[in-house]
Amino acid sequence: MKQIVRVTIIKDIEVEIPDEMLTEEAIKEFCEHFYADMDSEDAIIKHAAQYVAQFDRSFVEGIGNVSYTELDETVETEIL
Repeated sequence: MKQIVRVTIIKDIEVEIPDEMLTEEAIKEFCEHFYADMDSEDAIIKHAAQYVAQFDRSFVEGIGNVSYTELDETVETEIL
């Protein structure tokens, strides 16, 4: 039997980025060299959280090493 199943994983993650990566100059440089829409501290934090949630790695390209703790994970499945 073959079926399509949608799996949704929701993670609550606490992310800590080094302060020197969240200065105005560092954010501007990140925006110019990596992602044009990463133009604020919140955008950088969201990017890092998404990266560690997907790849379970503490090294984020353009940011460097970040600390993170997975606080909660919920998995939902649905047969389509």
